[in-house]
Amino acid sequence: MGGIMTLLGIDLSMQSPALCLFEGDNFCFDKCQFYFLTSKEKYLYVHPKLHGELFPDYYEQPERFNNIGTWIVDVCKSKNVDKVFVEDYSYGSVGRIFNIAENGGVCKYLMWKNNIKYETIPPTVIKKFAT
Repeated sequence: MGGIMTLLGIDLSMQSPALCLFEGDNFCFDKCQFYFLTSKEKYLYVHPKLHGELFPDYYEQPERFNNIGTWIVDVCKSKNVDKVFVEDYSYGSVGRIFNIAENGGVCKYLMWKNNIKYETIPPTVIKKFAT
């Protein structure tokens, strides 16, 4: 990487999105912090590496997508993130494909609007790196 970088990986779930924040020069799991949204208060326990927040109320899907994207942008700004990595869409996905795509589109738009650099990574590459 070359020098201290602050990087953010996004698991862009619609139910419980999560972020992995790394700051350093050589990747190491011990240097990661994790952020997530949840609808269950029991998951908001105190832990030095886990930072949970309650999922904001929403009344329509666009509001839900905006809430997720705004939360991600807020974390990026508060931690001075240099670059964000987002898992790209899977071509074999089934289910609520359009909602997933709209959620991803709103998130990417909000990052673009806030000058946050991001890169999409194919799902197969992420799986190989993570395992």
